[in-house]
Amino acid sequence: ITDSRDPFALTFSVPLLLNNWPPENEVVGMTANDTRGVTGLRSVYGTLLAWTNDGTYRILGDANTGFSLLTESGSNGAWCNQAIQDTDGRVVWLGPDGVFAWGHSAYGAAGSSLYGAPTNLSRPVSEEPGADPSGIQNTIARINPLAADGIVSDYNPTLKLVRWFVPVDGSPWNNFVIAWSAQTGAFTFGTCDAVTSATSVIGP
Repeated sequence: ITDSRDPFALTFSVPLLLNNWPPENEVVGMTANDTRGVTGLRSVYGTLLAWTNDGTYRILGDANTGFSLLTESGSNGAWCNQAIQDTDGRVVWLGPDGVFAWGHSAYGAAGSSLYGAPTNLSRPVSEEPGADPSGIQNTIARINPLAADGIVSDYNPTLKLVRWFVPVDGSPWNNFVIAWSAQTGAFTFGTCDAVTSATSVIGP
């Protein structure tokens, strides 16, 4: 038995008929340098975002008027859906090329939309000519790509902290944590047990 479905196509149902998925209801055009297809999907800030392992896409429109696919700059994909977090004003994700963020134009406002292009948080750009600020690309390179679809993450809105639990140095388990502070922009790192799920419970 083979699955002939296009792994890069997004299929949608007839509006209000959740058991009716006609084959013509597809958004196509996404590509990647591997065959896994779409690795992440989020509905945020008035748009639908989709990721492959090496790119980010925006889907605009609706089922009645039709959808259009916008390709954002490449080399900013996501390892998996669990590596993507909404951090109260920015979508932040981890992929083969680093940690990226995309913000929206009106924090907390209804109907706000994304602006600009995704920013590579793990490879900062220096304001000084000729300077090459150190990033965390060496840490990103340690992630085991054969186990990266099992990465998990969570966002703690009290501490403003995103944590990714990742497999490094050939391990099949999430034995390392990469943490990013939305307040300071700083990264911290550490070892951990084989984490398979993570969430923050807010309250006393």
